[in-house]
Amino acid sequence: MESSGTSMLPLDVGRSGCVFCSGGKLSREHLWAKWIHDLIPRRSGGYNITKVDRFGGQPVISDQITRQGAATSSRLRVVCQSCNNGWMSAMEQEVRPLLSRLILGTDTTLTCANQELLARYLTMKLMVWDQEPRAQPVISKEERAAFYTSRETPKNLSIWALAMDDPNWRTAIYSNAFEATKSLETRTGIRNVKLTIWGLGRLAVLALYVRDIDIGVLAVDPLGAVKILPNQGQDRLWPPIRPVAGPDLDALAAALRTRMTGPDTIDMTHFA
Repeated sequence: MESSGTSMLPLDVGRSGCVFCSGGKLSREHLWAKWIHDLIPRRSGGYNITKVDRFGGQPVISDQITRQGAATSSRLRVVCQSCNNGWMSAMEQEVRPLLSRLILGTDTTLTCANQELLARYLTMKLMVWDQEPRAQPVISKEERAAFYTSRETPKNLSIWALAMDDPNWRTAIYSNAFEATKSLETRTGIRNVKLTIWGLGRLAVLALYVRDIDIGVLAVDPLGAVKILPNQGQDRLWPPIRPVAGPDLDALAAALRTRMTGPDTIDMTHFA
């Protein structure tokens, strides 16, 4: 594994302003808009955020946090009113017809343009969620600024969409962040790999972010997944013929934590 030499930090020290524009009065908002809440049946219980450190071979679970209530009800105070009510709201309204169909499992065609729209929207949500106070941020200030100014998605971010229907995942969030290093001697204390899985009704979203390191073999195309970032340049029918099952998502959520096969390989091929 080799570092690129980039020194981007996930959190700008002492940040008190918006994660996108760096200014403005912060507004405490739900991660998901009310119209999304209305599409998904509520369930009791909580959701988990798992933080993982990996130095060399085996990962070490540094903390696991359980939040109360459905994951769709989580609220964050990290964006300003201007951004939230301006370009973010416009993006929300633009993606709403498409995302509604995916959440409900309605037959549709994910055109390349639709995939790009969905990828931008999910990138925005990932950048907001990445700043959850205890979710171990990995996305840099520079990457957030590039998205804010030009809607440029991070080059080291991959996103997949999966069709599923499991009550335990309809309002789920799983977040797993760790530092991937070759040895303790190269440890920096900065987490550079993060796996996030969201469940939204009949839609599951898998996002994998890797920064400043070559993590070797990576095969994370689960059965039935549609890779929307980077864009594959191909229209896809939705939902896929073979949706992912709840137990597969459970296993996928634990993959980077328990299925590492060596210092240069993260093996997720058992989902292919």
